[in-house]
Amino acid sequence: MGNIARSLPVTVSTLKPDWQDPLATFETLWVAGRGIAYGKALAHKLDQLDPGFADLIRRSAQYSLSDYLQALQQRAAFANQVHALFDDYDLLLMPTLPILPFAADDVAPVGYAGQDGALPWARWTPFTYPFNITG
Repeated sequence: MGNIARSLPVTVSTLKPDWQDPLATFETLWVAGRGIAYGKALAHKLDQLDPGFADLIRRSAQYSLSDYLQALQQRAAFANQVHALFDDYDLLLMPTLPILPFAADDVAPVGYAGQDGALPWARWTPFTYPFNITG
């Protein structure tokens, strides 16, 4: 990045956004969304589905309409914070993942396997899911 930046008329800044981790909001929208989209149609076929996907459908029942609507409000507030960055910055350049590739047969990278929660993979994708909910 340094060589490219030096050859262009740009200013490169390091940015550390001051926002709360939106993981709980993302999890509510992701899990409840799976229940909304697939729950009724697939509830009687959970044993035939990928175990992780079946688990999401099962977990979706723990979310109420109020939880979902609150997550939508939180999403909108978070998206406004992210969108406001573009008042001052034209481009955010960042990694997709903070880890090295891991074996295709592994469920998660070393150190992340066995994590609790509906979306254990979100713990090793911290630069991805926040932007997935910004619209």
